[in-house]
Amino acid sequence: MRMLSEEEIQEKLQNADKFTQSEKIAFIIEAAESGNIDAMHTLGVMYEEGRWVPYDEIEATKWYLKAAQQGHPIAQKDMGYRYLNGEGVEVSYEKSLKWLKEAKKNGYDDSEDSIEINSLIEGISDLIEKLKNEEKKID
Repeated sequence: MRMLSEEEIQEKLQNADKFTQSEKIAFIIEAAESGNIDAMHTLGVMYEEGRWVPYDEIEATKWYLKAAQQGHPIAQKDMGYRYLNGEGVEVSYEKSLKWLKEAKKNGYDDSEDSIEINSLIEGISDLIEKLKNEEKKID
C-alpha cells in the first residue's frame, strides 16, 4: 500500500464532505497507516466504540499506542486509562502513570478530565509507593 503524504491527507480532509462513508473509513485507515497521528487516534476511537468498524479493544489499543508514542496528548490520556482499567492491555499502574503524566506534560487539558487526571496521577503514585513498601516487607 502506498503511503499518503501529509499534503495528500490535508487535501482529502478539505474534501471529506464529498466522500461516502466507506471512502471516509478507507481514508482514515490509509492516513493512520501513513503515520498521521490524528488519524491513528481516530481509528483507535472507531475500534473502541465499534463505529464503522467491528468493536475491538486490541486494535483500539494498538492505534492509541501508536498515536501516544508520537506525542498525541489525547491518545496518551487514553493509554493511561487503558492501563489503569485493563482495556486491551494488562493492568499496569506504572504504565498508566507514565501515560497520564505524558498527556499532562504535552498539554492535555480538558477541563472535565484534568482534575481527575491530576487526582489519578497522585493516587496511582501513592498506590505504587505502597505496593513497593509491601514488597519490601515481604522480602
